[in-house]
Amino acid sequence: AAMPDRLFRLRPDGTYLNVRALKTEPQLGDSAQLAGKPLQDVLPIEIAQQVLDAAQQARQSNTVQVFEYRLSERTIESDNSDSGDRDFEARLMATDAGEVLAIVRDITDRKHYEAQIESDYQQLQQIIKRVPVAMAMFDRQMRYLAYSNQWLLYYNLTTFAEPSLLGHPYPAMGSDFPQSWEKA
Repeated sequence: AAMPDRLFRLRPDGTYLNVRALKTEPQLGDSAQLAGKPLQDVLPIEIAQQVLDAAQQARQSNTVQVFEYRLSERTIESDNSDSGDRDFEARLMATDAGEVLAIVRDITDRKHYEAQIESDYQQLQQIIKRVPVAMAMFDRQMRYLAYSNQWLLYYNLTTFAEPSLLGHPYPAMGSDFPQSWEKA
């Protein structure tokens, strides 16, 4: 598990009580200067409201509340050479004193990797879709991962292709596969 970048202790009204930075780069200014400030003075109002709502839910349900948010480079006071928006994950939990502990991680790199994986997946989908042979990819439960247009024509599945066969099991779509394919 990754270490959080910052730990925040908040009063029920959203005032910072204590801030502990576990990374050297300052994402929202000097940690010591945040104590006593309300969220709304530090974060954009919509994100501050998200924190307040999650904090209230954490106190009422006594469960950890998790949400993600993005801060623009104009909001982040950072000497970081990676300029641009930064993505964060906040986990809020209630304390016995009615306060809320917020653990915040910078997940910008993870978001970039996820976006790259999604882009690569979409590119692969388009390549397979246009290949001039009947071709399909399945997971271990024989659910469609990808298929070509020729596959739809060859197996007469064009009526099932809208909106998509992706994620559907092959036998449920009405054609017979050799039993040996299911073992592969």
